[in-house]
Amino acid sequence: MYVASNSPKYICQKCRNKVPVEDLEAVYLEQLKGFFLSPTEVSNHLDKANDALGEKEELLALKRRELEKLQKEIDRVYRLYVEEKLNPDEFSGFFKPLQTRKTALGDEIAHVEAELDYQRVNSLSADEIRSEAADLFARWPKLTRDDRRSVVESLTERIIIGKGPEGGIEIELAYFPSSEELTTKQRSLTGSSPPPA
Repeated sequence: MYVASNSPKYICQKCRNKVPVEDLEAVYLEQLKGFFLSPTEVSNHLDKANDALGEKEELLALKRRELEKLQKEIDRVYRLYVEEKLNPDEFSGFFKPLQTRKTALGDEIAHVEAELDYQRVNSLSADEIRSEAADLFARWPKLTRDDRRSVVESLTERIIIGKGPEGGIEIELAYFPSSEELTTKQRSLTGSSPPPA
């Protein structure tokens, strides 16, 4: 959706549905307040984040087990070669694919570990979510339209506006940004600079 320079309404480029800027922002802010201030909603979000973290941990454990099995197979092939049960060509035929997979698996493990570390460091607690939300709501009326739009774009998956007077507005929030993203966003919106390192 966009707002034409001479229009007081958001307009969908695809379906041409329109909604007044003030109405959409009021509905959005109320839903956001309900979401951030609802212990159930915050708890559900934290549960989803913990589930995602658990899935990453399971994936990492699976890849590490696969690496162990692969290393045992490499060791077995090497022993056969040392015991002269494989000639150099046979050894190469077995060893090269195993070594290639081991290298790829090592890269995959490093990638998953990095993602897992990032998620752990940037996970928010319920108190942090409420604190950041209270600060956002207090500053919302003072934000420029561009700053509000930036906040909406960072928190929203999609906004669906029904046709006609009974159409209604459906808002799907995408995710909570990490504490690092929220802090960076707030600094940029208030014009302050980060503390010196």
